[in-house]
Amino acid sequence: EGDIVSILMREATGSLALRIVWAGLAFASQVVLARVMGAGNYGDYTYVVSWLSILLLLAVFGFDKVLLRYLPIYQAEEKWSKFRGLLNYSHRVVLLNSVSLAILTSVIVWRLVAVDNAKLLYTFLIACATLPTLAIATLRQGTVQALKYAVQAQIAFMIVRPLLILSFTFVIWFIWIKPVKGPHTMAVNF
Repeated sequence: EGDIVSILMREATGSLALRIVWAGLAFASQVVLARVMGAGNYGDYTYVVSWLSILLLLAVFGFDKVLLRYLPIYQAEEKWSKFRGLLNYSHRVVLLNSVSLAILTSVIVWRLVAVDNAKLLYTFLIACATLPTLAIATLRQGTVQALKYAVQAQIAFMIVRPLLILSFTFVIWFIWIKPVKGPHTMAVNF
């Protein structure tokens, strides 16, 4: 029982530390992005990121939580065929959901967004292109969490991804375009 307590304490402490770093990084990155993008471009970007978050929830379809629930059971009972079957099925469903949702959203946005706001249209279309990648990454995060690596599973989304977005956006701003536009930042979003 003492071993379980120490594991829980280590994982909880690691997760708390990761969330504190993520909160600081998220705040800093939002300030920097707002500065290098300008108000209009940053507004377009955050609007599309909000929609992308909703689409991501729909694309993953809750399978990240299903994996978190059932993979440890199959692993403990050594039911490897069910383990692999669940992984394969969830990946196929999430990939099909995300691609279908990306195509449908692209068509809807293409029809609804005015031609005079091409930046917003391109930002949405690039976001739709990133949806399958983000959906599979979210599913993989659930898989790693299910295998009892909770802190490691969160590092990619909470630390690495925001740092890469910020770094690539800064490089684009420094070398190429001032102010950085929404489609450019969205392109480095995955």
